[in-house]
Amino acid sequence: WVMPGTYRLKLTVDGRNFVQTITVKMDPRVKTPVEELQKQYDLSDKCYSALKTAMAESEKLENLKTQAEKLLPKASGDLAVALKNTIADVTKLENGGGGNRSESLRGLRASLLGLMNLMQESDMPVTTQVSQALDEANTTFTALYLKYNTVAIDNLKTLNDQLAAAGLEKITL
Repeated sequence: WVMPGTYRLKLTVDGRNFVQTITVKMDPRVKTPVEELQKQYDLSDKCYSALKTAMAESEKLENLKTQAEKLLPKASGDLAVALKNTIADVTKLENGGGGNRSESLRGLRASLLGLMNLMQESDMPVTTQVSQALDEANTTFTALYLKYNTVAIDNLKTLNDQLAAAGLEKITL
């Protein structure tokens, strides 16, 4: 999905470069002003960027959870409790807690993907409802990113210190 304009495409195959210039023209039946289409494109691109970040965070958290689960049988006492808490924190961040899936990485990814697809399937101006949903998704993204940093950076550092003191391997992201 791109805005109307001239683009230079480059394809590299077996070390050889092939370059082609193309012009993308707006469907003449579309009467939506270019400014509205640009707004739609910018918001869609923002969704895409947030979606990529959320997917990368989820992948790192799943890796953290897998490593913690493997270390759990080797741990006891406070370290076992810390590993269990880490696993629970990751699960809650990914899936939500207490029946609230909207404030989870899984819910956020679904919301961002739906909004992005909704905007890219239309050549009409962005509606007020979509703008509000994007604001809500952005607020959720910011809150979840803060929680992610707490689990994946702050808590992981403390957990790794405990693992090192117990003579166990550290968890890496």
